[in-house]
Amino acid sequence: MIAEILLSFSHETVLVPLVVLGYIWISQRIFFNAICLILINMLISFVLKNIFQIPLNPNLEKQGYAFPSGHMQSCIVVYGYLMKSTPSVVLKILIVFLLIGVGQSLVYMGYHNYFDVLGAIFFGSILVLLSKYLSPKTTFVTATLLLLYILLLYQMLEHLWLAYYGLIGIISSYTLFAEKTTKINLKQKVLATALCFGAIFGIKTFFGIFLSHLPPFISQIQWILIGFVIPYSTFISLKTVKN
Repeated sequence: MIAEILLSFSHETVLVPLVVLGYIWISQRIFFNAICLILINMLISFVLKNIFQIPLNPNLEKQGYAFPSGHMQSCIVVYGYLMKSTPSVVLKILIVFLLIGVGQSLVYMGYHNYFDVLGAIFFGSILVLLSKYLSPKTTFVTATLLLLYILLLYQMLEHLWLAYYGLIGIISSYTLFAEKTTKINLKQKVLATALCFGAIFGIKTFFGIFLSHLPPFISQIQWILIGFVIPYSTFISLKTVKN
């Protein structure tokens, strides 16, 4: 039970609301960077897994590669970056315990071994350290090069389109609106939250009903819209609710 709770912090059901709320309520810059790191890490993790090609535990009865652990690497990238960005010692300590718990839970549940987890910590930490060099432009260029590399050598999976399209959406919207929404009040944040989650729900519902049968490179275009709506919702709330 505890292991499952800890592992939920590596799933999109926790990560997506976390970064959206963090963007609107805490820091647009920090959580924009966190979102970009999550998405580009999905591409990097896929490339690394296919370079090493260490199979998953046969008992899982799943196809794919184990090293480095994708869930652990995502956690290191997101929570590691937040730990690096926060001045709070208490929050840093809590994040360390969370990461230890996630890694231990992956091993306990039989999804990975310690080698997979340590590999994810290593590669994820490198990405966090390099994050200060990743401007929106360099992030997009790097992601595009990774996408082309994957298209040339491997089968393009659905979640990779998600990652690339999500980057297009969030980077374009942040570039257009971030400087105009640096200061928003409580009412504007509440409205932005409602608009953002409402739009995400509407986009997911529409694509799920009408476009889910289409190839991933088309159906996953929804993530351009989802990425775009995060900064855009703060802009709309600022225009709608005056100070």
